[in-house]
Amino acid sequence: MKSRILIIAAFSLILMGAFSSCKSKKKVTAKSEIGDIIEELPCEDKGKSDKNFFRASAMSTSSDLSLAKEKALLLAKQRLVTLINSNTKSVTDRYVNEREIGDAAEFEQKFENMTREVADETINNIVVTCEKASVTEEGKYHGFVAIEVHRMMC
Repeated sequence: MKSRILIIAAFSLILMGAFSSCKSKKKVTAKSEIGDIIEELPCEDKGKSDKNFFRASAMSTSSDLSLAKEKALLLAKQRLVTLINSNTKSVTDRYVNEREIGDAAEFEQKFENMTREVADETINNIVVTCEKASVTEEGKYHGFVAIEVHRMMC
């Protein structure tokens, strides 16, 4: 009788080991080399444009709640305007310098790029579709906002 119980127990352990080895040992986390990856910010899902609406979302941080919300709204409006109409100008400069002293050479290179996006658009009938706020342990406020404007209004 004891041998039968031992055989059943051993068989159970083998089955449990077989089933547990089928599971993936790798855990999916939101961490990466650059830090924690945020899957979705509040209001972000309401800030995606479609065929009927131009939409934009933004987030801002401040030690004052109303300023965090105001900055987020301003950033969202800027993004909305650039979705509708913007001109982008880019200037790139590359400087190369090489000096030879005897058998040795010294090579120096500098690369500079400045890109400016200019938007000049008047938009009416902007609707705030989402507005949320949060506070951190340090007392900083995050303001989240999403806005939209009908494509026919532009």
